[in-house]
Amino acid sequence: MEIMIGRDANTSQLRVSTGLQSKLLGAPGSVPNTVSRQHCTLTINEKGEYVLKNIKVQNTTYVNGMLIQSKVVTDSDTIELGPDRYRLDWNALRLFIPKTVDITHLKKICEEYDQEIMELKKNRERFQILRGVTGVLTPIALFAGGIYSFFNPGERGPQNIVYWTLLTIIVIIGASLFIKALKECGTFDEQIKKVQEKYMKKIVCPNCHKFLGFNGYSYIAQQYDACQHCKVKFKK
Repeated sequence: MEIMIGRDANTSQLRVSTGLQSKLLGAPGSVPNTVSRQHCTLTINEKGEYVLKNIKVQNTTYVNGMLIQSKVVTDSDTIELGPDRYRLDWNALRLFIPKTVDITHLKKICEEYDQEIMELKKNRERFQILRGVTGVLTPIALFAGGIYSFFNPGERGPQNIVYWTLLTIIVIIGASLFIKALKECGTFDEQIKKVQEKYMKKIVCPNCHKFLGFNGYSYIAQQYDACQHCKVKFKK
């Protein structure tokens, strides 16, 4: 956002303009002719700093008594325009300066969200691998038992305690994992939902507390200079 500052040609008042909005400040005739109609601009950079820039070389702009062309300023600085040193009123300029809020803390919050989601997905993948291994072992055990019984007909049936014990254990584990998998499908979705609900209250505009999305801090910082809801400017 750029704020244009200069002298009004008709009334010799200070004219401050932002886009289509323009306002005259001070009494008529209060701004000397040494102040240009388009004297300087005040902008806010990505860090939320105020940058004062002299528009033309022939203009003279002072900050704390020093002649400048471009300088980062604060509301504690004294800004004067022209050789007659017309002094700007910061209180008047604040009417045109959008509120700025710091969102750099959202970077850590977004990283924590990504980490929690990643851990949930890893846990699910590990469980699915274990379930898959058990699912493979069960038919292998049955096939091996069938081959063994075929070539050793005298040892068929419950007499082979070791084989039937191992097979029973494998079947029980497989059935348990299958039942758990059915429950885990719903549990995983619930866990994801809980994490999202928690961070929907954290990844918000510091001013209006509206949710800014799960796209990550880099996306927010690159795509938005200001909040889409309250229009407050972001300090990144």
